[in-house]
Amino acid sequence: MSTKIVKNCEYCKEKFMVTKSNELKRFCSRKCYDTNRKEIATKICPTCQKPYVAQLKKQIHCSNKCKVESTKDRIKCTCDYCGVSFERKKSEVITNSRHYCSIECKKNGMYWSVEDIVILRENYKSIPVGEIRKLLSRDWSDDAIRRKAKILKLGVSREWLNEEVLILTENYSTIPMSEIQKILPKRSPSSILGKARTLGLLSYFYLSSFYSNDDDCYLRDNYLKENNDILAKKLNRTPNAIMQRLIKLGLQRPLEINNYGTLHSFIRQRIKPWRDNEFKKNNYTCSVSGKYRNVVIHHCRGFNILMLEVIESIDFPIHEHIQFYSQDELDYFLNEFMLLQEYYGEYVCISEDIHKLFHARYGYGNNTVEQWNEFLTNYNEIVA
Repeated sequence: MSTKIVKNCEYCKEKFMVTKSNELKRFCSRKCYDTNRKEIATKICPTCQKPYVAQLKKQIHCSNKCKVESTKDRIKCTCDYCGVSFERKKSEVITNSRHYCSIECKKNGMYWSVEDIVILRENYKSIPVGEIRKLLSRDWSDDAIRRKAKILKLGVSREWLNEEVLILTENYSTIPMSEIQKILPKRSPSSILGKARTLGLLSYFYLSSFYSNDDDCYLRDNYLKENNDILAKKLNRTPNAIMQRLIKLGLQRPLEINNYGTLHSFIRQRIKPWRDNEFKKNNYTCSVSGKYRNVVIHHCRGFNILMLEVIESIDFPIHEHIQFYSQDELDYFLNEFMLLQEYYGEYVCISEDIHKLFHARYGYGNNTVEQWNEFLTNYNEIVA
């Protein structure tokens, strides 16, 4: 005689009897079994948000693919076009600057309005890209603005008139860039630099960075008696050029803060990513000796000359401390410095030993491309 067991039906909760051989039975009847299946049959997958027929009551996802997807690290972000909040993979959020919840929003987000195109046409090449961003109805990135300008063929240089060439030839070596822009109002700084280079002209900033022994003696004798404005007038230079030379000579007035050095240090720190990228491009190899590792980036056109040229060209203010600059001002200066640095492209990846050898021969500061070319020509004799 078989022993019977009392169980509770999982659907109706009524008690029913089963034999020991059927102790795994869960429902009291076929009706309860079928009804229970119908109730758990349709669910919404939390990953793909699609309905599916569940096989088990505890089943959560419609498939293994959705189950795996749910374990991935996701971040909430906001659609840059419609403002709707949605989830996206963390890796996608990090690698993309803009986020869209749908293909339609992405298409609309990439669309330039007629008003923005008009603003771009009227201002490109006449004011910095950072200033154009403030005028646009949407927060386009600098790269996006430059790409759109390229599509609209706004980057094509306008032909220089003979009158403009004459003005540039007569004034480029004698007055600062800020003054040249006033007499050539339709030309941007980069356009002026490009044309001057084509004509083989040396800038006022470049020429004014060299001092005779008499000039240095005058500075040593009078820097405590006269301010930079007076010294600049007597030596036919700018106040910023005088400040740079005083730093070079180690002449500092009592209680005077080395303002330019502070800005100098800021730029040195901020260009480290660019420098590291140049190392990678050159495979950490010296372009002169071919040796691997222990390399530096040497500015053939002196770093201080580039700094001074940017300060003069954009008429950048000099404050007592770096904290008195706004972040926008510092970012603007850094951007102009990077543009000028890439415009000249006069830098090279070399070993630390060769770098020290060069500066031991030519000193630090006010270094020129001519010095570098001379160094390369005589390199074998120097190391012999």
